[in-house]
Amino acid sequence: MLTKSIHSYNSRQTQTNKVKMSFKVFILISFLSINIHSILGQQGKVRCLFQDSIEHGYTCVLELMKSDSVNDDVEGVHLPGKTDEDVRRVEGNWQDLVNIPPLICNVYINTEDIDLNSCLIERVTESSFKGCKKLKSLKLERNHITQIDENSFLENPELENIELWSNQLTTLPGNLFINQKKLQNLAIDSNRIVNLPNNIFKSLRSLKTINLSENRIPALNHAWFETLDNLENLYLHFNQIEDLPVGIFTHMSKLTQFSIYSNRLRVIHSHSFGLHPTLQFAWLQMNQIEAIDEKFILNTSVSEISMNFNVCAHGSIVDNSFSRVIMRIALRTCFENYEKLMAGPLTKLLIDRDLSSKVNV
Repeated sequence: MLTKSIHSYNSRQTQTNKVKMSFKVFILISFLSINIHSILGQQGKVRCLFQDSIEHGYTCVLELMKSDSVNDDVEGVHLPGKTDEDVRRVEGNWQDLVNIPPLICNVYINTEDIDLNSCLIERVTESSFKGCKKLKSLKLERNHITQIDENSFLENPELENIELWSNQLTTLPGNLFINQKKLQNLAIDSNRIVNLPNNIFKSLRSLKTINLSENRIPALNHAWFETLDNLENLYLHFNQIEDLPVGIFTHMSKLTQFSIYSNRLRVIHSHSFGLHPTLQFAWLQMNQIEAIDEKFILNTSVSEISMNFNVCAHGSIVDNSFSRVIMRIALRTCFENYEKLMAGPLTKLLIDRDLSSKVNV
């Protein structure tokens, strides 16, 4: 009886030891997998699910397959009559890529559209899109990108659209867009940008829309915009901008939409814009605006100004008439304050208010 009990105990102990050993092996494998993942950027094989549609053309829907090895090739079965050269779009939304597999542009060299949003990507390198010389649209929004190497887009001269919004960028290299002479839309909003190099947008002479909103920009640099003659839409809302420099937008003869709400503006000078026959919409709400130069509306075709939650005016003002009667009435206090500002008294009032608020704090 005692012998049976000892045997039973030893058997259970052996099973327990096996379980413990299996658990240790599992932990070790998991640890190694995590480290391989962090080193390679992704672990496993890349597979494509091929689709064909009128909207996107022949598409590779990218999928990261967990595996013991990392291949330099893409797996997947083409649709009948199709080859790698027929692929026009690559998308890989919600994949845990970390780094962009260079093999995308090594294999699908005729790709025109790449959409890798929400893939936990942390960095864009010189090799990320090397080989995609026909690339027109690149979407990398909602990732964790903190760094983009200077020559990342050097081999993509056909780019017309770049979307980098909702990442963790604090700045960009000065020559990043040096070869993007056809770029029309650039979205780098919802990042952590404080400042940018002087020449960052110098080559973007075809740019029509730029979105710099929801960053941490305290001041605008005249050099950023000096070559953007064809710009139509400029979005600067949700930053920390306090002033619009003299002449900063005067050369933008095609500017139609201007958004700078939720900043720290106090005065709108006409000398920042000059003559703007195309400007139609100005969103200025949620600033601290106390004065506006009346020439700002007389020298433009602006038909809608949003002034909600400012000091000298409140509300959305729409006026399509040439004489701007409604705007003159609604913004009368702003215009009067501007005249006082130019004469001197309002300046002293603003200074006194600043000093008083600092004392109270």
